[in-house]
Amino acid sequence: MLPLMKRRLIFVAAAIGVAAAEVCGFCAQGQQVLRVESATIDKEGRVHLRWTGQPEQVVPRDKDGYCEPTGDETPHCEDAGANQLQISSDRLSVGWVAEYNGCCQSYPLPFVLVIARGGRVVQRIQPGRPVFDWRFEQGDRLVALYSDTPHFTPMPECELYDTRTGKQLASWDGSKNSKAPRWAEPLEKNFR
Repeated sequence: MLPLMKRRLIFVAAAIGVAAAEVCGFCAQGQQVLRVESATIDKEGRVHLRWTGQPEQVVPRDKDGYCEPTGDETPHCEDAGANQLQISSDRLSVGWVAEYNGCCQSYPLPFVLVIARGGRVVQRIQPGRPVFDWRFEQGDRLVALYSDTPHFTPMPECELYDTRTGKQLASWDGSKNSKAPRWAEPLEKNFR
């Protein structure tokens, strides 16, 4: 049996290793953490990403994204490009809004927030209305977005999503009777 001091040191080293693996993500599998070195959108609306030590990748257009019913049972799913590109403060993730040509207007609308991490697309968030503004929160763990109807009666809302699960965690409708939650404050300008 090992002396007590050695057992404690081994336990502490193991605990530190587990904590580092949880923080690091990919390190747990012995892989390098991929950070975003650069992200751009070209003239055709395609997203170009460069991750640590990797060649540039062009993200394929979204073929299975937002589909708008057209009334004739043929959904309209034409990805028109990307907009609103942002890199998380920890550079672990990058996101953009995929725009789609719809049936009822002559311009594309931003319907899907796409999140890429570790060299691949990991999440597509579809709030059901166009995403006109968004931002990362807590590094790359959360995204806060502002969505609204493009025409007619405004129905603005800020929503908070978990980027790992895609689940909505909170929402705020900009009511004059309530103060904006901290995560929605940067998006509050859209309600004016």
